[in-house]
Amino acid sequence: MTENYKDLCKKINNEFREIKNPSIKDLLHISKKLNVDISIIRECIGLKDIYEFEIDKAWEFISSATDEKVVPITYINCAATLKAFVGKNNGSICTSSNAEKIITWALTQGEKLLFFPDQHLGRNTCFKLGIGLDEMVVYDPTKKNGGLTREQIQNAKVILWYGYCSVHQGFKIEQIDQWRKKSPETTIIVHPEGNFEVTQAADMAGSTSYIINQIKKAAPGSKFAVGTEINLVNRL
Repeated sequence: MTENYKDLCKKINNEFREIKNPSIKDLLHISKKLNVDISIIRECIGLKDIYEFEIDKAWEFISSATDEKVVPITYINCAATLKAFVGKNNGSICTSSNAEKIITWALTQGEKLLFFPDQHLGRNTCFKLGIGLDEMVVYDPTKKNGGLTREQIQNAKVILWYGYCSVHQGFKIEQIDQWRKKSPETTIIVHPEGNFEVTQAADMAGSTSYIINQIKKAAPGSKFAVGTEINLVNRL
């Protein structure tokens, strides 16, 4: 993302100028249009508690579609009400560093997992743990019942919320291909909030602390191409 925060907020507010009482559908539409995460949109237009009623609606449908226990997991950078939701429903909070541990624990507590709001962190972590892509479905809150059938819920092991980090979606497979040609000795390391194709194509993928530690312990003269937010890269 090359725009500064002030300019980005101005652009976002222009999109909402004619929209009164924006719905989750409005926010997701603008999120996709501008390639900006909903949390940033929420901050810029001063709107809070977007996901809360939608997660309740999703939970009601998912719970009614299956007799198996579903364990909710949310990323730590979310609203307090979402954290309260997972606590109320015997779930947990995770970070990118402990996502594997938390997901492994969750699947000892129930048969299914609801992971929100970042679908890519959930997908990449679950795949790393041996869960197939065909065992995962995406719940899209802009669609009726998330765009899923009861049968899809019943057959799925992991239900991913349609959310993402706009910064990490800026990294594309084409950029990795370019680095492979330009500097084949360079190690490509990315954050697991990137999309599945990028994470699979990279040499390494892991949390912020993982990225820092891998670079610190690398041999002198090692080269890295880092796919994560610019502030971390500047600190390395």
